[in-house]
This record gives sequence, structure tokens and C-alpha cells, in this order.
Amino acid sequence: MMHDFLQWLPAFAEVMDRRYYTPAWLAGEVWSGRARFWSTERAALVAEIKAYPTGARDLHFLVAAGDLDALIETLRPEAEAWGRSTGCVAALVESRAGWARALAPHGYELHQTTIRKEL
Repeated sequence: MMHDFLQWLPAFAEVMDRRYYTPAWLAGEVWSGRARFWSTERAALVAEIKAYPTGARDLHFLVAAGDLDALIETLRPEAEAWGRSTGCVAALVESRAGWARALAPHGYELHQTTIRKEL
């Protein structure tokens, strides 16, 4: 699994905002078990469990790369099944607006909006 992860790390690095996350941080999250990695020959993603003060837990997608169909049709259901098995009540994606459109047919809907200003 780690060999597969390392093969995908450059693709993950291309889509990560380096002001907030680095490839080394992502690798540490996966290697420590705090995040989980899924892949096919065409796509890969990493997700973590986000815990809230109430005890509720969400499956939080951190990064994805590769073929959109493989991500949505193959890896998303695998990750969601894992999230359900660990007690997650929802899955969340914090990313570009295109993901909202791509995931809408699979039950994802806009939950909150982030308002941001560069300083």
C-alpha cells in the first residue's frame, strides 16, 4: 500500500495548496494511520476521520487525483463504506465548486459556504 501511495504522492502534491498542506504532512498522516489511502490504477484519494466535540464523526476527503470516473464510481463508495464502518455520520469535501456538481448525483449537497480574504 505505501508503495502505491508514494506513486500517487506527486499527483497529490500538484493539487495541494502548499500554504496549508505539504506532501510530507500528507505522507505522515497516511503512515501514522490518521488518514487512509485508496487507489486504483487510474485514481487515488486520501481521507481522514474528523471528530467533533459531540462525538459525531465525518469522513473528510483530504485530496484526490486521477480519473474522475474512477474517483467517483469506485473509490468514493469504498471510502464511504469505510466511513460508515467507523461510525461516521456524513462525508465531506472541502474543495472547488466543480466537486459539488460532480458529487450531487451521489447525494452530496452544499452544506456551508466559506468566505475568505487573502491577507
